[in-house]
Amino acid sequence: MDDNTITLNQWLEESHDEDEKRTLYLYGDMALAYLHDRNVVVNSFNPKSIFLIDGDIKKIMFSDLRDSVDYDDLKNNLFEYAVFGISMFINYFDYLEDDMLKDKYFDTIKSNFEGFLFGIPKDDVNYFKGVIQSGSFVYFNEFDFEYRKKKLKELSSEVGTEENVVLTKTNNDYVNQMIYTNSPSKMMRSNYREAAFVEFMYYPVIISLALGIILLIAYCFFGI
Repeated sequence: MDDNTITLNQWLEESHDEDEKRTLYLYGDMALAYLHDRNVVVNSFNPKSIFLIDGDIKKIMFSDLRDSVDYDDLKNNLFEYAVFGISMFINYFDYLEDDMLKDKYFDTIKSNFEGFLFGIPKDDVNYFKGVIQSGSFVYFNEFDFEYRKKKLKELSSEVGTEENVVLTKTNNDYVNQMIYTNSPSKMMRSNYREAAFVEFMYYPVIISLALGIILLIAYCFFGI
């Protein structure tokens, strides 16, 4: 491990504001989506087993991993990461000490979500509520991207000038690039599947057309 790399636990020993923690959570979510896309889940979100390369909150590495192709496993992993996020905002990780305490903590957050609202960024409450209480399988970077798009559209409509419409599009393109070049989002994965399907269907269609032309020529010239 590089000398400049630190654990998340070391990073948390210092004082950090809500925006810094949110940025860390966002980039951790991108790393998690990247792993899930390769059927890998994070065994533990213990801050001692999460590393920040060069001490950078945008370079997050989970170290306790295992393979899984189970959809429910991936979904539950996202749920645990959402719980980890709330825990990071309120600086509470005692629940990681044993499995019984961990399960009880999960149940408490799920059944008493309103009691943890004080620790969640106001604009992100609906995201955490959806994942923890409703079982939504949506990555935070996707939520953040859509939220930013909405805000930029609102800004454009409020100002209402061509200049600001261009500004909104430019900012939106920046957000798009920031989110989707760091992690293969569900939208991109869907595009990949569609591209693979089109490529798969392309050759049979071409072959069918070629056979059809050959048969047409044979019929016209030879009466077959």
